[in-house]
Amino acid sequence: MSFDARDLLGAVEPDELDAVLETMVLAAHADGEFGDEERALILRSLAALGQGTRHEAAMVDTRLEEMLSSLGTASPEQRQARLAGVRKRLPRLDSRRAAFGLAVQVVAADGFVRTSEREALLDLASSLELEPDEAAELVRRASRSSQ
Repeated sequence: MSFDARDLLGAVEPDELDAVLETMVLAAHADGEFGDEERALILRSLAALGQGTRHEAAMVDTRLEEMLSSLGTASPEQRQARLAGVRKRLPRLDSRRAAFGLAVQVVAADGFVRTSEREALLDLASSLELEPDEAAELVRRASRSSQ
């Protein structure tokens, strides 16, 4: 699965952009922790993705903080509902691929991919209706490079 998240933003709507951010946050929080490395990568990714686009002003960490705050109290059912909501807000396959690819990068940002994170990523791929083999390969590559 290949994607270029930067190219994605040329045509993406604000709601889709928010869904990409939420995908990254849900993946990063899959193990119940949200480390400094994950936060830094999300903020760097958002800054790079938003630079020079019509979304540049929206790339602030206040939305990130809102999402993190609500995730701390989310039940597994609420998490699944959020994944379903992300899928609805990302109607284009390219958008879903880009969101998943960024989510994988965020999960691997702390240097390792835990089993719970790997399972959460594959669940995310399924929720996003991505090809299972392609998603699994991307997760395998991230797992190898983080070891």
